[in-house]
Amino acid sequence: MPSSHETAVFPTDIWLYMIDYLAPPDVIALSQVSRELHGTLSVRSVWVTIFRSMCDDHGLFQPSYQVDNMSLAELQHAALGPDRWYKRVEKHHFNYDSDGNPGKLDPFSTTALPLLSDPGIPCRFCLVPGGRYLLSVKNNLDLWDLGPANRPPHAPGPLNVASVLVTHEMGLWNLAVSAIEPDKLRVAALFTEGPLVKVRVKVFDIRPTDPTPSFLEVGTIAIRTMYPFYRLQPLIGTGNRIYVRLNKGSGVIWDLKTKQYVLAPISGVEADGAQVSSVSGSNGYH
Repeated sequence: MPSSHETAVFPTDIWLYMIDYLAPPDVIALSQVSRELHGTLSVRSVWVTIFRSMCDDHGLFQPSYQVDNMSLAELQHAALGPDRWYKRVEKHHFNYDSDGNPGKLDPFSTTALPLLSDPGIPCRFCLVPGGRYLLSVKNNLDLWDLGPANRPPHAPGPLNVASVLVTHEMGLWNLAVSAIEPDKLRVAALFTEGPLVKVRVKVFDIRPTDPTPSFLEVGTIAIRTMYPFYRLQPLIGTGNRIYVRLNKGSGVIWDLKTKQYVLAPISGVEADGAQVSSVSGSNGYH
């Protein structure tokens, strides 16, 4: 083990620069090398930075956590979350029961949503990465607050953060969500309309931490396609681009801000049987 003199060769800012390239478990290991490094790497502000980098690396929505109220130990525990999850999945994946079924993971907690609308209308859900917020669509597009990550669920139940009425003839087929800013979500909802497989994708932005959060519709696109419903999927890309996958080899690339799109083959597969019939966008970008 290096002596205190050897670990003190580098200034503190050099060590802090170096940990930008380390995974959280490696930072923990490095902090155990000497008392000096333990003191340098056991500062709350250091772990706030490590935690935020972990969220960016794994696509987690940072407001899922109450960072300002988290202790050093809680920040370290949260930053190590992905590593614990991978190890748990790996452990249970190879843990088969006597019938040859893979092991199951018990939920940390359970909750129920008060969806009181027509039970005959299917409902879709999408958990925002981070675990605090949940999207649901039935008659409305709703955003629910289940409670901060690493905390007990809200009592007596989830809080409805925002809701907007969405109209469709047949129903929702798919949802996608992505954090496009540290405190801002982009939601893409894909609906199927009519017997000729007309697809409509609506895109909304929302900031759940605003005093009065609300969904802002920033664009919609309508596509006619002959592909089966189960292959249709919206994907949120970087910037203002939305990808609507029509099948495994083709899709529509749509720029919300410019209202331009391209029907593009992917991996050499032609995008036959698809046509964009209308597209609109919002000028409310900032």
